[in-house]
Amino acid sequence: MSTHTGTHMDAPSHFAPGMPSIDKIPAGRFVSSALLISVHRKADQLVEKDDVESEEIKEGDTVVFATGWEERVRKRNYMTENPGIAADAARYLARKRVNIVGIDGPSVDAGSDSKFAVHNILLPRNILAVENLCNLGKIARKRFMLVVSPLKLQGATGSPVRALAIV
Repeated sequence: MSTHTGTHMDAPSHFAPGMPSIDKIPAGRFVSSALLISVHRKADQLVEKDDVESEEIKEGDTVVFATGWEERVRKRNYMTENPGIAADAARYLARKRVNIVGIDGPSVDAGSDSKFAVHNILLPRNILAVENLCNLGKIARKRFMLVVSPLKLQGATGSPVRALAIV
């Protein structure tokens, strides 16, 4: 099993050598105030900066995007045509100094982005990514507490996680 299997967290070292690996991330970062942003997207569509600018995002927040893509998990194009976050939206989140960015698809980058622009914006700035989130439709509130529990794998660039929304 890969450290980037199923619902998982990307450590900064995944795209930024010299940045913390999963075992070096302080445990306090795994429990945070989260903001759920529901933005339904189709294959290869992006969550744009306009989608996040109108939200009340605070420093240290976790921002979770519910694109509806989790419903396609058994489809052939799930891993290759997933929606993602636009680079300008990622830069905006980085300026807000968020803690974690999560999404209900296999990557914070769109399936068509072979350069991994969003990974290369967030991770070098020590912003964690949680991918393949599921059951986001069951979260009845816009604000909630998120607990993300990765394995403490020495030197690993990521880890499968158990993600819990506390409402």
